[in-house]
Amino acid sequence: MFVQWYFLQCLEGHRTVVNTLYHRIVLDSRHTDPAILDFEEIVQRQFSVWSMGLVSSTADNQTLFLKYATGPQFDPYSLSAPALRAFFTELQGNTRWLT
Repeated sequence: MFVQWYFLQCLEGHRTVVNTLYHRIVLDSRHTDPAILDFEEIVQRQFSVWSMGLVSSTADNQTLFLKYATGPQFDPYSLSAPALRAFFTELQGNTRWLT
């Protein structure tokens, strides 16, 4: 997901695969200040049928972004882990994708 200047991604899968991918992201010069905002082991994947896509800042999506914002702008760094998980869950079912 890309909102304003934030690129936000949920990585799921086997621990080794996720670690390898995260380290590749960290070493990629196109990424600035990557950070892990939440980490938990899961029983089953929530986003198993998703691949990369763009969730744009449409008017419909802005309502969702601001629902979880802690201020006047959406800032994923300010979200608690439970809020971030709820945001991704709602994002999965209620967003308009840029096509």
